[in-house]
Amino acid sequence: MAIYQYHLTVIPRHTLHRHWNPIPDKVQYRDNPKFGDDLINVNWWDKLNTDFDDIEKRISAFADQVEWTKTTEGMKTFGNNDTNDITISKTELGQLEGISFRIDLREIDKSFIDNVLKISKDLDCLLLDSQENLFEPTHENLADNVKKSNAFKFVTNPTDFLNKLGKEIEME
Repeated sequence: MAIYQYHLTVIPRHTLHRHWNPIPDKVQYRDNPKFGDDLINVNWWDKLNTDFDDIEKRISAFADQVEWTKTTEGMKTFGNNDTNDITISKTELGQLEGISFRIDLREIDKSFIDNVLKISKDLDCLLLDSQENLFEPTHENLADNVKKSNAFKFVTNPTDFLNKLGKEIEME
């Protein structure tokens, strides 16, 4: 992942309710022994039976599949790895196992953002960023959380970001 990309994991609300009630705005996964060292690799979709092929069709309507994932069975990436992309993975039974996407903050692609937010809303999901912020998939919430990210700090002032890295700014 490039420093200018903002990474989000799409998480079903239903699964979040299994772990937290109420669902927090910031996830402190280290307080929950069910999670390992990170929240990105948690199987959030394990009991939902969401059809992978349906999601794949929706995504392919607005983004081309990345060439190197055309030969993979369990994972597909759409878009452009250097800019905006969305990755989906599936179980051996053909069910959705995960969705994540990256937004290039150097040049905002409103159409891409509109599409991934719509899919997230339609699946009744929340978004989790790399700073453990959990939020509803709206343009306003996305903009608010992007502004807190290292990717945003980098694209707005790369020199300042690099000077503060490791001192005032922690890597995500």
